Amino acid sequence: MLNVIFLLLSFGVSSSALAKVCTDPSNQIQVATYNILSRHTWKSLWLQTYPPWEQRMSMIASWVKKNNIDILGTQEGLFEMLALLKKDLPEFEMVGRARSDDKKVAEYSALFINQQKFEVLNSGDFWLSKTPDVPFSRSWDSRYTRLCTWAELKNKKDNSKLFVFNTHYDHWGSYSRAQSTQIILDRVKKIAGKEKVIIMGDFNAEHGASALEPFLEYFLEAKDSSRSKPTGQPRSFFYGTIDHVYVSPQMITCSYDIKEPKSPSGQQLSDHLPVVVKIQPFR
Repeated sequence: MLNVIFLLLSFGVSSSALAKVCTDPSNQIQVATYNILSRHTWKSLWLQTYPPWEQRMSMIASWVKKNNIDILGTQEGLFEMLALLKKDLPEFEMVGRARSDDKKVAEYSALFINQQKFEVLNSGDFWLSKTPDVPFSRSWDSRYTRLCTWAELKNKKDNSKLFVFNTHYDHWGSYSRAQSTQIILDRVKKIAGKEKVIIMGDFNAEHGASALEPFLEYFLEAKDSSRSKPTGQPRSFFYGTIDHVYVSPQMITCSYDIKEPKSPSGQQLSDHLPVVVKIQPFR
């Protein structure tokens, strides 16, 4: 935590501001990354484990509201799944496009932004390939096409800017995952410049994986930099935590929590658990 304090002081954050850090919830942003389990995966693999996808979307929307999520990064959502989620979250704006042109299996890495707190100024997508501007492009050892969705936001409270990037790395190609990190870092620099940034998603790589190490040269991993002790479940997926949140050094992670949303009958809503992070930016 001391390293975080030194970084903030180097960015011109006053000691008086640091003394008040994480004490005022109105100055905090609550973000969540949540792989919501594609309905095709659910139908083919987990028929007896999770509620039907239509019910799951309604339950996830209720969970988002109950937990006061400001920015939700989703993975594996198909168009009809996201449409139901958006219907139940009318105060949120959804941004993002499908990662492939096959409408039957095209997954999104869609962002949901609470319009009561943020205005979406701009948004876009790029592909995790040798040709990021070519839609549906795929490279290296990646099994599927993969993309990153981003949004430029204006905080309605103080007019400050924030860029959010949400992604889903390939589950198969280890070289692809490493190259994807380099693509994202390059695009973050071009798109966001020196503005505050949040990067989140399902990285299909556990905490400390070599594919993710380059992020740490420029960003803080939310779990490691959390001002309070991480809480919740010990992992976000069966074998470990592969869902992560990274923040700019101008931001402090106030809390880190792996939640476990369940149906009324006690079933989990996805094969992943959402990672929820409270963040306080500094101007």
